[in-house]
Amino acid sequence: MHALGARAIHFYYEDALDRIWLACAERLGLRVIRSPKAYASYDGKGTLTLAPSEALDPDDCLAQMIFHEACHALVQGPEAFFQEDWGLDNTTSRDVVRELACLRVQAQLAQPFGLRKFLAPTTEFRAFYDSLGPDPLEVTESESLFASSSELVESVRLAKVALGRADRPPFHPHLHEALRDTALIGEVVKKWVHTNPQLTPSSLWETIEETYPTHPSGFTMPHPQSKAASQQCKSCGFFEQETMMCHKAGVVLDPHLPACARWEGQLECGLCGACCREAFDAVEMSADDPFVDSHKHLVVWRGDGVLALERKQGRCPLLFGNGEVDSPYRCAAYHVRPKACIDFEVGKSNCYLARQRTGLSW
Repeated sequence: MHALGARAIHFYYEDALDRIWLACAERLGLRVIRSPKAYASYDGKGTLTLAPSEALDPDDCLAQMIFHEACHALVQGPEAFFQEDWGLDNTTSRDVVRELACLRVQAQLAQPFGLRKFLAPTTEFRAFYDSLGPDPLEVTESESLFASSSELVESVRLAKVALGRADRPPFHPHLHEALRDTALIGEVVKKWVHTNPQLTPSSLWETIEETYPTHPSGFTMPHPQSKAASQQCKSCGFFEQETMMCHKAGVVLDPHLPACARWEGQLECGLCGACCREAFDAVEMSADDPFVDSHKHLVVWRGDGVLALERKQGRCPLLFGNGEVDSPYRCAAYHVRPKACIDFEVGKSNCYLARQRTGLSW
């Protein structure tokens, strides 16, 4: 038999999930390298270093690692892409609340694709992740073992702000597509997994669950055990009965449809105040707005014929109250407020934007 020489290699094999999530990372502006020098580290310059496969826990994978880091980036905000380790302090408990928010985001994003267990974190915070209820954005009694009530509430607020970012570039549509395609692969592979009760641990692919249906709004359906699952569109604070418009999705819907996962109860301005305290840095107005004459000391010139009521750190100087039942938010100049404020309506798209920015809605 004659030797034919070395065979030319034209292609190389890649794990399917690795290919999806490496491409997802690239589309987010991240370069992933594998190194035993770090378990997970971000240099603030676009390079994400992750441990090689042999150094990971048996129920970890590259997809889960990249997904977890993307959720950190969502919680930390756009500036985090220019900070080492997303601006987090990994040596003290300073940023524990942000870690909890990250896990809420991870559960909320993965759950509709049946990937909540499959892409679960395996760090020391796994116990908290497992304590999350059917709705990861609702504080459960079991979570009190991990943080104070105020810390848990803050983690929900941060998570909602992060989920709002997931709907926008650079995360959208890439993160959604990576989760969707992971679910498609998982659905196929699970059929080939041989379940053996005597085998411990079992295959991680067994944890793949059914993907949630898509609601007519374009959002997903809620978890069957969540509060939203027992509601209809007409009871949502962002559904307008007269026009049958969903102001979250921007579409007309049948009011009797089952609610989507983003359902919210009726809104109370006195307990919210998002539009007047954090969401916007100024209220612009024209020179003939009656507010200009009545409150000249608060109006500043912004050029091009535009005047504005500026807000230091986002809060309007005319807003009083603290949002509590016994001290609701109120406007000290409500009857002569600027036209922009008059046109701002509860439950409409601008109201939704304000609540998104402050972590009250997602």
